[in-house]
Amino acid sequence: MPSVVFFDEPRERQIREGAVKIFEASREFTALGWVFVAVLAALLVVSVLAAKGRIPLNPWAGIRIPSLMRSSEAWRAGHASAIRPSAIACGAALLCSIVGLFAPVAYLGSIAISVAGLVWVTLRASRAAKATVHA
Repeated sequence: MPSVVFFDEPRERQIREGAVKIFEASREFTALGWVFVAVLAALLVVSVLAAKGRIPLNPWAGIRIPSLMRSSEAWRAGHASAIRPSAIACGAALLCSIVGLFAPVAYLGSIAISVAGLVWVTLRASRAAKATVHA
């Protein structure tokens, strides 16, 4: 009669080692998730200030794409249109990072939302800036 094995030591060791690797990777995701939240928060602040004219067209701070650099009007319009998407992306990434404190896999959501948010901000700002040229 075959014996029943309830505990498979090599398999249990593999599972533990895998969990340790995931935990070590989650520390990197934790830092990256919060860095992306900070980048989006800074983008939001800069967008608000540039839209109000507090940060004029310059070569150092702001959304640095050619369509926004064409004129002061394009600069302000592009930054004004970037406020909503940067606020939404920042809020969603922040929420994922807070959830990540309890479930580290949520930091992947924060990173993905941040990247998508940056693309959204860039496209929206560019479209608004180009509309000022054609208007």
